Amino acid sequence: MGILDQLRDEANKKKADIDAESNLGEQRANRYRHFLLPKMQEIFQYMKEIIEHLNFLEQDIEINHYSDRYQQLGLLHQKGYKINTDGYDGFVNPENIMQINISFNCQGEGDFVFQKEGKSFIEQEVSFLIKSNTPFQWKYIQSAENASTAVFRVKRNIPVQFRFEVDYEQSLIILLIKNHANFDFYKKNYSPEEIDQDLLDKIARYMLRKDDDLVRLEISTQQKTAIKQQLKKQRREHEALMQQIAMEEAQQEKEDDKNIFDRLNPLKKPE
Repeated sequence: MGILDQLRDEANKKKADIDAESNLGEQRANRYRHFLLPKMQEIFQYMKEIIEHLNFLEQDIEINHYSDRYQQLGLLHQKGYKINTDGYDGFVNPENIMQINISFNCQGEGDFVFQKEGKSFIEQEVSFLIKSNTPFQWKYIQSAENASTAVFRVKRNIPVQFRFEVDYEQSLIILLIKNHANFDFYKKNYSPEEIDQDLLDKIARYMLRKDDDLVRLEISTQQKTAIKQQLKKQRREHEALMQQIAMEEAQQEKEDDKNIFDRLNPLKKPE
């Protein structure tokens, strides 16, 4: 193959790749426009109305036990609902919605104080509080043993976020939930076809702490089969163990009866 033929083939291949990428881009744009965007608009209208009603009604939602990590949080109240589509406080063009953010806070009165010892434990605590966006202050103090000790002052104000965002390349809508319970992080991908009023109602019920159906563990058929097999195995092992115990008890009972008989009927010594 001559140099011209080689260059021609390489140029044709590059052109084909560019055309394929262009076609893929057009497909993604069409899917966003015809499927993803209408669902994002539906989500926004639904959630915007939910937020407006909640703020007007000022319903008090109590959280009695938010997390085992900080039991000092005590009783918290869910309040301060906000919604935006640009990541800050505003709304983008409704024909170009890529994310929807719902935020609120789990709030209590004042703050609480605790200490941590050891450099690594202190660093882990700082990292965790920063990652969870929980407002706090901390500083090193001088301990009697001259070890690394830090005092933390944490505000009873946990920021919660529900975010819907478009995965443009995969043509999916992603739901991200942060700090709703126990400083959790939940992520779920939905196809546009899965978004309907029932799902939005389930999300809203979870957000308002009416149930936790949304995040309950989903078990596949294979996992269910494996669990059933494990239960059957444990049941067989339990039955075998109980049978062994019964046999040993029966043997012990025979030996006890024999010992009692021997004591009541001692053998005569030979004359």
